[in-house]
Amino acid sequence: MIERIVRPDSAAEAEFRQILLRTMALMIAADRVIDPDEIKVVARVYGRLLGERVWGDTVLDEIRAAQADGTQLIELLKMYAPSLSVHDKDFLMHAAFAVCAADEYLSVDEKQDLENMALALGLETRRWEELRAQFNEEDL
Repeated sequence: MIERIVRPDSAAEAEFRQILLRTMALMIAADRVIDPDEIKVVARVYGRLLGERVWGDTVLDEIRAAQADGTQLIELLKMYAPSLSVHDKDFLMHAAFAVCAADEYLSVDEKQDLENMALALGLETRRWEELRAQFNEEDL
């Protein structure tokens, strides 16, 4: 599991946590079917990665907020990518892999979504390949 480097600026850290939660919420809402099990996965992954519990209602509220304001995942990542460190980007991708692999399988669509996220974040090809290798299906 990737270790989180907490930003010393509490406002910046709060913003990153919001980006992370919004990213995971948009991932599970992409198919327009809000599955209670997926909400639990996001809450569990968020809690495991950040050591901070988030409730299913909070995840659902985040999905609804994103739907209301028309936020799209790739646009969100492109917008914030310039302000994110390499570690932040790796951390976001780690969370994305964990959400996608919660069922112990990465579908072709999930793999494409992950690659699109890496591109939106501006990850270098070599770094994307390293991250992908860390999460190959044999390790799920």
